[in-house]
Amino acid sequence: MPSHPIRSLVALLVAAAVAAGVLAAPAAAHPHGPSDDEFTFIGGGWGHGSGMSQYGALGRAEAGHTYQEILSFYYDSTTLTTDPGLVPDDVDVRIAVHNTTVFRPSGLLTVSMDGQFLDTTVNTLTVRRGNGGWHINSSNIDWCRGFCSGTVLTVSFNDGEVVRVSNTSNGAERYAHGQFQLTPATSGVANCGSASANQYCLVVGELTMQQYLYGLDEVPHSWPVEAMKAQAVAARSYAVAIMEDRANWSSPFDLYASTRDQEYRAWDYEMEPGHDRWTDPVDATDDTVLTYQPAGGGDPEVIVAFYSSSNGGHTAANEEPRRDPVPYLVAKPDPFDAAPDANGDPQNGTHSWERTYTVDQISEWLAAYPFADLDVGEIVEIYIGAGGPSGRIDDSLVTLVGSDRTLEVRNEDGEPYGYRFYYALVLGCRRTSGCNPLLSTKLTLQGSHTGNGHTVHNLPFTDVRWDAPYAEAVLWMLETEITQGTTATTFSPERSVTRAQFATFLWRFAGEPQSVDGSLTFDDVEPDSFYSQAVGWMVDQSITQGCSGDSPLFCPHDRLNAAQLAAFMWRFAGRTYSNHPVPFTDIGINDYYLEAARWLVEHRLWIGADFQPPGDGPTDFNPDDNVNRARMAVLLWNLAAAPSAFDTDVPLPPLMRSP
Repeated sequence: MPSHPIRSLVALLVAAAVAAGVLAAPAAAHPHGPSDDEFTFIGGGWGHGSGMSQYGALGRAEAGHTYQEILSFYYDSTTLTTDPGLVPDDVDVRIAVHNTTVFRPSGLLTVSMDGQFLDTTVNTLTVRRGNGGWHINSSNIDWCRGFCSGTVLTVSFNDGEVVRVSNTSNGAERYAHGQFQLTPATSGVANCGSASANQYCLVVGELTMQQYLYGLDEVPHSWPVEAMKAQAVAARSYAVAIMEDRANWSSPFDLYASTRDQEYRAWDYEMEPGHDRWTDPVDATDDTVLTYQPAGGGDPEVIVAFYSSSNGGHTAANEEPRRDPVPYLVAKPDPFDAAPDANGDPQNGTHSWERTYTVDQISEWLAAYPFADLDVGEIVEIYIGAGGPSGRIDDSLVTLVGSDRTLEVRNEDGEPYGYRFYYALVLGCRRTSGCNPLLSTKLTLQGSHTGNGHTVHNLPFTDVRWDAPYAEAVLWMLETEITQGTTATTFSPERSVTRAQFATFLWRFAGEPQSVDGSLTFDDVEPDSFYSQAVGWMVDQSITQGCSGDSPLFCPHDRLNAAQLAAFMWRFAGRTYSNHPVPFTDIGINDYYLEAARWLVEHRLWIGADFQPPGDGPTDFNPDDNVNRARMAVLLWNLAAAPSAFDTDVPLPPLMRSP
């Protein structure tokens, strides 16, 4: 379901180590936080991560994507369909479960019981449920002379005349559309989540779909219009599909007014300054929903367009949070979720996050968890198994090592159930003053380890320390199959990268596109060599013209220098030009790599041999220096997280990553 505001190195270490079988011997528990008494969780995103990331939509809109393109990315194999026949115009929204409500009208209220007229008033109306009946009072007049024994109470008003309502669960006070419906919550009359005989379900009903959408508070008014249109279509599609799914349920409403469905704040939201920046996209997409063709055939169906504030850089497949697989919700990287601003800094504050809790807190929260026995005494160690495709631990095996016992967190069917551990920490934190809860199940622990009780001290490559400045980049290349290392256990980070190797790495990053025999241009590129297709593709894309103007050579085994690498990357990204100043004192105005250097600095891609970006003062580019494999990995890794560095006419490589 939608949720409101929104792979870390450790997850990569775990996945790569498990896949490679590189695990050290069992070790004693070690710190996962600032001290022995603390655990730090590293996570990303806010919400379930399925479907559209709202911040991802922002990032894509700011990068020039249309709302159609945004929706096409987040909802695979769907079609935008404009059809009034698919969109209901009688939406009922639950706004409270209570025993007393005060209505303060700006116009006339008309009250009915089970469809029969009772009375009207322009004054404050108080409705209370007690002793199995209704108590209705206005202007100190008891309308029921004790209580009314009817079932469904209706309070109607003219559209546009604001009514203030007390005690609503969505926090909204003012309503100006629809009518209020009050239904007892017990005796089998209404399923409102309450068993009290004196409570009722308060619903604002008979809303048109547009009126309902006008009152949704899901994204800021200041966001680009294409992001707002994408939000409007996703929200409408979600509402339509959920209403269809709940058509035969026993509750007297269609939708919740909270993040259990969508954040409905009614007239309070409609009256905020700038609200027309939301209503205009809603109107522009009127009756437009996302549909898909079911596998079994038949008419297209409106999709349940799940969305969340942030996916942490990777969308979640529908089945990751224990739902059935659907073809339109799949797991894939989302490099726009950070929503970088013009300076490349993320606008999304929940794209990545950390939470640190003490041993005492975690131990107490596990012991107090009300839905299962998670009490292990004082927590000693936590092992989190590999996450799903997006890094979420909903179905991962979590093992809790405590002073009293060791417990594997599983559900009632014996299946790994990492969500239960996550939710125990969320509930406990919410009940602790000043505590910031975990924001999503896309998380792991600080300090690399695996779920079988082994501690990983090294990367799969024995020559790459886990804390090396290039470790993340090397593991990204390994995980995306850009590299397999120089051997099964070495990456050779200090070895100079050759022109053939870099051509192959860049080609794999681009998705291994077909070449048109461009490699045949060069006499020193054998057709059956490992780099032949990559060099041919570089020729096709005008990334290289070879290494010598006198003869048709590529020089595949020559070491790649900084100038060549810069030029290759710049050409690969579309040769964008700028007037950005460069701090390098050893680049001439006629040097072929000048524009490439500008581009690298402008987009914060360049690092020196010390793995540091250029500082504020003059420095050297060292164009003739050979680039080693470690530095090359970081430069390519930086580019993979910089969609803005690519020309708008150049398709983004399929292996882009989240910043």
